[in-house]
Amino acid sequence: MGPFSSRSRLLLVLLLILAPCVRAAAQTDSGGGLGLTEVLTPREQATLLYANRPITVLRARVLASRPSDRAAAAVARLDELLGNNQSGPVTSRVEKGVAFIRVGDRDVITLLPADLDALTTETMESKGREAADRLHGALAEAVELRTPSRMFWAGARAIGATIAFVLLMVGLLQIHRRVTKYLIEMTEQRIGRMLPTTSAVRPHGAWFASVERRATTIALFLISVILTYGWTTFVLRQFPYTRPWGESMRGFLLARFSRLGLNIIQAIPDVFMVLVIAIAARVVVQLSNRVFRSIESGEFSVPWIHPDTAAATRRFTAAILWVLALMVAYPYIPGMRATPSRASVSSSAWSSHGLAEPQADALPQFRSEVR
Repeated sequence: MGPFSSRSRLLLVLLLILAPCVRAAAQTDSGGGLGLTEVLTPREQATLLYANRPITVLRARVLASRPSDRAAAAVARLDELLGNNQSGPVTSRVEKGVAFIRVGDRDVITLLPADLDALTTETMESKGREAADRLHGALAEAVELRTPSRMFWAGARAIGATIAFVLLMVGLLQIHRRVTKYLIEMTEQRIGRMLPTTSAVRPHGAWFASVERRATTIALFLISVILTYGWTTFVLRQFPYTRPWGESMRGFLLARFSRLGLNIIQAIPDVFMVLVIAIAARVVVQLSNRVFRSIESGEFSVPWIHPDTAAATRRFTAAILWVLALMVAYPYIPGMRATPSRASVSSSAWSSHGLAEPQADALPQFRSEVR
C-alpha cells in the first residue's frame, strides 16, 4: 500500500496544480479570445496539397498547431497509408460541428468551424464532402504515380507525342518554304505579264515577295504556337504530378475560346448595323458624286455651285457624309460602347464643366465690381 499511496498522492498534487490552468484555458476559449482555436489571417492560412492537388484550405490554429503544421501532419498520415497500400474508401462525416475525412478506417483530416470561409455560404458538410472528393482523386493519382507499369505507358505516350510534334514542326518548315517559293514565283509571273519591262518588274516583285514572305512566316508562327500549346498540354496531362498544370492550361484555352466565341456571337447584331450604315453611306456618297460630276460636266447647272468648284465640293461633301456615317455607326462598333465607368467620368466632367461656367462668367463681373 505504500507505493500505491505515494503514487496517488503525486497524481492528486498534479491535478491540483493543473486545474487552474485548464480552467483558464477553457474560460479564454469560451470568451472568444486566443483559446483552443483561432482564425488566422490569410497570409497564415495554408492550402492542404497532396499529389500536387489542392484538397482544402485550413484557416484555424488548433492549440499550438498552425494551419501549415496541420497540413504537414495530414500529408504524413496520407503517405503512411499509401505506404501500407491503403488508398480508400474516402468518406466524410460531421460530428458535433467538426468534419472528419477518413481514408479506410483512419481519420486523416479534421476540419473545424473556424476553417470555414466566412465570406461564402459553405457549411461543414459541403466543405467535408468537397475535400473528400478531391482527396479521392489525389489518392488515385498518387497510386498511379507509384505504379511502374502505368508510368511506363505514360512516358511512352509522351515520347510518341513528342516525336509526332517534332515531325509536324519539320513538315511545317518544309511546307512554309515551298509555299513561299510558289507564291513568289506566281507573283513575279503575274507582274511580268502586266509589266513586261524588267526595270518595272523588279521593284514590284521584290515588294510583293517581302509581303508574302512575312505573311507566310506569321501563319507558320501561329500554327507553331497552337501545336506547341497542344503538345505541352498533352504531355503534362500524362503524368499524375503535372496533370493539374495540363488541365489548367486546357481550361485556360477553352475558357478563352469560349469567351471569344461568345463575344463574336454577341457582336453579330452590332456588326450587321455597322454594315447597313456603311452600305447606306456608300449609296448616298455615290449619288452625291454622280450629281456633282454631272454639274462638273455641264449636264445640268445649279445656281449656287460653279462647275469649276464642283470637284472640290464633291470631295468635301463625300468626306462630310462619311464622317456623319462614322458618327452614327460608332455606338455599334464592337468595343466602342461607353462602359458605366466611362459614362460616369464623362457625366462628372460635363457636370463640373457646367458648374464651372457660371463661376467663370461671374469672375470678370466680380473683378469689375471690386474695382
